[in-house]
Formats: sequence, C-alpha cells, structure tokens
Amino acid sequence: MLSSAVVICVCSRDSRTTKGSVGAELGAGINSLVITGLQTPNCIRQTVFDDVALDYQPVTVLVDATAAAPDIHVANIFDMKNIGVTTTTLVLDLSSNRDSLLLDIKAPLR
Repeated sequence: MLSSAVVICVCSRDSRTTKGSVGAELGAGINSLVITGLQTPNCIRQTVFDDVALDYQPVTVLVDATAAAPDIHVANIFDMKNIGVTTTTLVLDLSSNRDSLLLDIKAPLR
C-alpha cells in the first residue's frame, strides 16, 4: 500500500506543499503522502489541506509524531479526518529490531 507513498516531515510554515517540492511528486507517480512534523495546528494542518487540494489520495498523518497542546491537537486531527485524511500511529518495535518501524493504520473518522 505505501509503495508509492512519500513521507513528508513538515518542520516550518514554508514547508507547505504549494511552496515546497512536494507538488512535483504527483508528476513522478507518487499519489500517497504520510505527514509528520512539529506543530499540528500550523504547518501540518496547512500541508494536509494543500495536499488534499492537490488530489493526493490518501493523505495520512502520523498522530503520535506531531505536537501541539493536547486539546488543540485533537481538534485539528478531527478537522483533518473530516476532509478524508487518514491517521495512523508510528510504533518503534524495540522487542525484535531497534530499527524496525511499524505503521498501524486507523480508519477515517465518520
């Protein structure tokens, strides 16, 4: 499923899709994005809304690899789910391999 996906780490307001190089990925056959970053209500939210407007499908947000005050974070994740964004958590599997990363996909909020 994630074979044509790009993981985007959004670290500043200027990292939005429309200003960065992410928009070029559509032309390269990449249509799925996994988003992580520093501030859910700022750069992550704007990047996600830009990605949806550019017709990336699906757009997934790593909800445990983002940050904000808990109530603001939850409210922004709720808004993003309502426009069709999927959420997931990033789990580091320390028991078998320290470098192994697992994705646990969650269903969109209805």
